[in-house]
Amino acid sequence: MYIVKRYPRARLLGIGFSLGANVLIRYLAQEGQGSRLTAGCALGCPWDLRAVSSRLTNGAWTDRIYSRALAQNLLNLVKGHSIVLARNTAFAQVMPEILSLKSPSLWEFDTLYTSQHASYAAPFPFPGAKEYYLWASSHNVLADVRVPLLAINANDDPIVQDLPRDVGGNELIALAVTKGGGHLGCSCPADGGGVASSADGSRGQYWSG
Repeated sequence: MYIVKRYPRARLLGIGFSLGANVLIRYLAQEGQGSRLTAGCALGCPWDLRAVSSRLTNGAWTDRIYSRALAQNLLNLVKGHSIVLARNTAFAQVMPEILSLKSPSLWEFDTLYTSQHASYAAPFPFPGAKEYYLWASSHNVLADVRVPLLAINANDDPIVQDLPRDVGGNELIALAVTKGGGHLGCSCPADGGGVASSADGSRGQYWSG
């Protein structure tokens, strides 16, 4: 990596927002002791992607603002690179169906495309979106993280409500839940307001005004 070459003695810290936080945690768990990052911070992590996708699809305004907006952005990327993507025989067969989607939900897009064609390597393809979400989630790999990790979520997040409060029994991880903030809104009441919990069961004030 560029930073490693430029600053070989520097400690690298990773920070991720929303889905990026999920990717960060998956990386830390996958690499374990071999992680190039010495610590991580995850903000607004969706954790259980299957639960989040279900909530996005079934909620009236979250379906429009989050699910279909995200799916449309992904669909636009596929349309913009359709000529290159069509070189893959398997994808070329389903491309007409994908390109014909009108305002798809994230679940619909991931069922047709992401779970099947996001990678050519195992464990792809998946039977469907549900199995893909289970594999790609981060709440079930916390025990494998081997560097300090601070995760921050808000208690009024409209799309992330299933939090791994036991942090996988990992003493290297602390989960802080703020009073307010929405999804990456990061607001805080004047009287403070956040509770941090860790694997040993300790809880303390996290955010003070």
